[in-house]
Amino acid sequence: MLRLNSLLIITNPEKSCSDLINYLRPRFSNMPKLKTKTGLGGRRKGAGRKPIADKKVAITLYVPQSVVQSHGGLEDFREYCYQLLASENEGK
Repeated sequence: MLRLNSLLIITNPEKSCSDLINYLRPRFSNMPKLKTKTGLGGRRKGAGRKPIADKKVAITLYVPQSVVQSHGGLEDFREYCYQLLASENEGK
């Protein structure tokens, strides 16, 4: 391993990893340590996703554009589908 003014040249590839670690270790060991918070702070109690009894599922439907237009556009067709499914579900 040769060092020329901050340029590191590794001459033996088998020892290159250990030489590189030994070369860099003193330079990083003198760096100040990051302070970690102790005591207060951290994760809040109750944070995170809450369990849901009836989860929603995303589905993709391919419907002819003429059917969508006959119901007044995409938003109206979507609302029509929701109402249709809700009325079907109420009967059960």
